[in-house]
Amino acid sequence: MVVLMLKKGLQKERPIGVLIDFILDFQETFLKRHFHIEEMALFPFADRIAGLDNYLNRMMQEHRTLSELIGQICTERKPEQVRNWATLMEQHIRFEERVLFPFLETNLPENDLECIGASLQFQRTDYCTNYPIKFWE
Repeated sequence: MVVLMLKKGLQKERPIGVLIDFILDFQETFLKRHFHIEEMALFPFADRIAGLDNYLNRMMQEHRTLSELIGQICTERKPEQVRNWATLMEQHIRFEERVLFPFLETNLPENDLECIGASLQFQRTDYCTNYPIKFWE
């Protein structure tokens, strides 16, 4: 949802400061915690499944890249950087949905998958729609 909202804000040429504030709030309210919990939930399985460490390394690198890019966005304040961040976020989500999680589903027993799923159920699903400035409208 965050990606779609940012793309709409960019398309509507909303002020860059509003978009940056949204990304910063998203990072502090949701993303940092999400990345941390995701990493803690998945890394215990890295030595149990051949090849998983490669996927987890990619996940970690993408987490770092997305976080670092937020710092650059705040410093340089360019719409193109917001667009790049949204694109990278979308690619990261697709990687997890289409590659990482199907790999886990194929290689882990049901009880381990349930444990991972329970760890990841912390997410607020209403974060984006409850953001006070509706820059995407």
